[in-house]
Amino acid sequence: MKLQISSLKRRSVTLICALIGSLVYGQNETSFTLRDAVVYGVAHQVNIQKTKLELDKNEQKFNEALAMYLPHVQASGGVNNNLKLATSILPGAIFGQPGQDVAVRFGTKYTVNGFIDASQVIYDQSLITGLSANKELQTMTQLSVNKSEEQVIFDVAIAYYNVQLIGLQKEIVQANVKKLDSLLKITKVQLDLGFAKQLDYNKLKVSRTNLETELSNIELNYQQQLVYLKYVMAYPLDQAIQLSTNVEQEKVASSIATKMDVTNNLDFQILMAQRRMTNININQLKAGYLPSLSLGFRYGYQAQRNQLDFLSSATTWYPNSVLSINMNVPIFDGLTKHAKIQQLSIQQKQSLLDEEQLKNTLNFQMKNMETKLNVSLGAMEAQRNNLKLAEEIYQTTMLQYEAGVISTAELLNAETSLKEAQTNYLRSVAQIRMAEIESLKAAGNIKSIIK
Repeated sequence: MKLQISSLKRRSVTLICALIGSLVYGQNETSFTLRDAVVYGVAHQVNIQKTKLELDKNEQKFNEALAMYLPHVQASGGVNNNLKLATSILPGAIFGQPGQDVAVRFGTKYTVNGFIDASQVIYDQSLITGLSANKELQTMTQLSVNKSEEQVIFDVAIAYYNVQLIGLQKEIVQANVKKLDSLLKITKVQLDLGFAKQLDYNKLKVSRTNLETELSNIELNYQQQLVYLKYVMAYPLDQAIQLSTNVEQEKVASSIATKMDVTNNLDFQILMAQRRMTNININQLKAGYLPSLSLGFRYGYQAQRNQLDFLSSATTWYPNSVLSINMNVPIFDGLTKHAKIQQLSIQQKQSLLDEEQLKNTLNFQMKNMETKLNVSLGAMEAQRNNLKLAEEIYQTTMLQYEAGVISTAELLNAETSLKEAQTNYLRSVAQIRMAEIESLKAAGNIKSIIK
């Protein structure tokens, strides 16, 4: 008896824990619309965060370039041990020995000096042009950020639609299972009364088993696609998520531009920015032909002793200073800059051709997508009507089967036709959703999903 009570207690505790767990699980489950999922993905995807860090890196690159135009100051010093003093030859007349050369050594054994050097670029067109390149570099980096965001929006939207489509497919198959369960019950009663054959009942059971297998495969696919959606959203994989809208209810097509402007496409904008950057690089190289001007200043002290006692009060420190204005005039560099300029000029021509090719490709893609979308919309409407008709035929056939007017084979044929109509309808919905997202991306309007 005690063992039974203990076992009952354990089961009660287990049941309570399961109930608490299900409640907590339900509380943690978050519902996402398509817009919510996209916004979450854009805010949390690591690739976007990494690309945004490039903007900060470019700021530091600008500061590095600007530093070349700011004053540079440095201090230096040293102690020299003149192991052997240099010898100089002087006329002997200085020492009362006319007509003879006298070797003389000047200086002390130790020399200490300390200097502060300062320099300032006054004019260097190459540096000035380099500074102007930072704005274009920031523009290109921002375009990269936008491109990363667009890719995340595209990936999240596609994954979101896939989950919704599989969810709709699961609902349809579940409804088919319920219909078949009802038929099995009716057929079982008829079989017991002698109005149905065992073969008919077995055929329905086989069909029921096939639907169960199909439902299991759909459920597995659904869970896999749900995990993938979390992955592209950068959502915790161990947390529950629920999609709050139906794929048939999404209203994306209304935001698709009927006439495409290729300048809205990010790939086209990146090509134009690269060409502008190439033009800046050409101007920077041309600026290398111009003279540059800089200012230099040095101030320091020097002391000379034969003993290492420079800190004594007897040491005399001698100041010295130099102010210089320096000009660098390039004369001939072996045509190095000329060759580099010609390379960049050819690169610019290639960029123009790339832009023209991309423009034609985008217009071609958009035209095809527009045609595909219009055809898919018409096909979806036709398949929706066909599905309704198939459902009506199936319902009529099922009533006839229940009345014993038709055979099981005719009923199964009607069921097969219904499943085919359901599959075709799902395929048409999927084609529309994919065409919408692809059209938005090509037109550069995919961010309209989150507006």
